[in-house]
Amino acid sequence: MGGTTRFRRKAQGSLQAERLADYTLSLGSQVQIGAGRLNATVVEVIPTYRVQLPDGGWLVVEAGQIRGGVRP
Repeated sequence: MGGTTRFRRKAQGSLQAERLADYTLSLGSQVQIGAGRLNATVVEVIPTYRVQLPDGGWLVVEAGQIRGGVRP
């Protein structure tokens, strides 16, 4: 399980989560990194969220830590 969830502000001011994508990666999945130069195994699935801010910007939050964002 994985993927990205975007939060969109409703007119009432509450946040609404919207699923953007689902990935088939799960614990134990085999992945290739760097055009197949490195074979790896998924050992932890960390949820990542894209959070829309009231001013139009957004943040990327991964495992409770802010990883990036954009100002309007």
